[in-house]
Amino acid sequence: MISRALSAVFRLNYVYDTPLQRQRARGVFIINWASLVVFCIFILFAGLLPGQVFGPEETAAFSTQLVAFLAIFLALQNGRLQLASLTLVAFSLVVIGIILFGSKIPNDQFFFSALLIPLVISGIVLRRVGIISVGGVMFALILVETLYRVQRADIALQDAFTRLILMLVVTLLITAIQAVFRQGEQALSELAQTNMNRMRRVISVNTRVGNLQTELAVLNEAINLVRSDFGYDFAQIYLVDEAGRLTRRVRTGERRLESVSLQEILTLGDTNAISEAARMKAPVQVSINDPQNRREHFLPTIQRGIALPMLFNGQLIGVLDIQNTRITSFEPTEIEVLQLLSEQIAGVLNRIQGLEALQGQLQAAEALANQLQIQVSTLQAQRQQLLTGAWSEYIEQAGQSAIGFNWQGGTLTPASEMPPAMRRSLLNEDMYTQVDGEFKLISVPIKLRNEILGAMSFWLPVKQSLTERQLELARTIALRLGNALENARLLEQTQAQATRERKAGQAAGLLIGATDVNSLLELAANTFNEALGAIQTQVYIEPLRSDAGRTSILNPKPNGKKGHSDNA
Repeated sequence: MISRALSAVFRLNYVYDTPLQRQRARGVFIINWASLVVFCIFILFAGLLPGQVFGPEETAAFSTQLVAFLAIFLALQNGRLQLASLTLVAFSLVVIGIILFGSKIPNDQFFFSALLIPLVISGIVLRRVGIISVGGVMFALILVETLYRVQRADIALQDAFTRLILMLVVTLLITAIQAVFRQGEQALSELAQTNMNRMRRVISVNTRVGNLQTELAVLNEAINLVRSDFGYDFAQIYLVDEAGRLTRRVRTGERRLESVSLQEILTLGDTNAISEAARMKAPVQVSINDPQNRREHFLPTIQRGIALPMLFNGQLIGVLDIQNTRITSFEPTEIEVLQLLSEQIAGVLNRIQGLEALQGQLQAAEALANQLQIQVSTLQAQRQQLLTGAWSEYIEQAGQSAIGFNWQGGTLTPASEMPPAMRRSLLNEDMYTQVDGEFKLISVPIKLRNEILGAMSFWLPVKQSLTERQLELARTIALRLGNALENARLLEQTQAQATRERKAGQAAGLLIGATDVNSLLELAANTFNEALGAIQTQVYIEPLRSDAGRTSILNPKPNGKKGHSDNA
């Protein structure tokens, strides 16, 4: 509790934004406490002197000290640094006034020393305008004090004039020195703080634009950042194509982002600052005093600008053009910060462009994959259709609607109809189990490349259970059976094709050996009869251009060994 109270009184608790403000606040805080301590010590020792009685002047000074201390302390603890600084300077001026007008015997050395107090304090805590204002107040105090001394005859007129000139010269010199150095220090401090703030904004670029997904959104956010956060009057971005040529200019309009055509960009000459920055890959400053061809991209009210190449790993992405109405040139540290900003934007743009390229490739790959998927589906459908058609044709050629066998009691018998339980397994395309009295029927579909050819069933006692491995074995056997059936069908078809080819070859050999047309036709009729098992064979030779002759060989006998020949 006590430590908290002491911390609240003897410690500056408010946290100021910049290092300069923090340093100045600590200085004012220390001076405020030091002045109070010194004043209290002076009052204490003065009160101990014999016969010393405080008059109205000492009481007013003491009261002023307490009021000023309390006002400065509260202002500092609430973040009002400027108010605290002005109060401290005003208090020092009041003290000097009391000293000047309250002393009965003028002491020049004391006066000269007293003059330094408000001037030194103002030089530490105020800007140049404040320092000059304090110097003017001091000038007025000295003038009034001198006239006051002359009127009271405390000092001769000639001595008063000399003393006045000397004190005024000292006051003016100290004021001028403080103002000049304070201005330079303030300018450097503000520039450093501005660059620090800009660096923070540069670091936050990835956070602000990193989540954007389109190039235009990134460019819009980047240009607005340059204008709003960095405080420049105008900004635009020139983008380059794959060949490194300036192809687009992007800038914010009143409501939306503008993209200028290629022809307008190409009007920039090689001597223009934008072209030079793109060619040299280095920042280029340009002002209103440069030739027209160098600053032809300027807006009418612009005084100075800078073109910054947007580089990513040495590759030129574009050029950032910043324009301002101020006359002063860009500082080196400012250019470094802006160049870092342009590189950050280039990195984000490169990532967006890469993502867009990958998205295009991904879309093309997806389109190709979809096309291939359609082709595969079509091929699978055609293959299944061919497979189903081939087995249907095979069974029809066998003169049956289905092929089946039953094995029971060691005897294998043909079966032409499929039981309902097996048909249900076909419809479900999966294993089917059914309890029928004392038996349990298990049906497994026979598959060939995902096409159902048939089913196999077996009966087990109800009490007998099957494990998962046994069921999986049944599925595997059904699958192997489908492959074996297909191989057998193909082998049978191959053998039949070979038999047909052999018979055709034998028939061709017999026909080639005939010596005349009639013998050839008779031999052909007999050969076709034997090869095809026909009961009657007819062969006609009748050219389209002539109806004069017709040759007919008839063989009505079913054995096909003897034929009859007619010539008409």
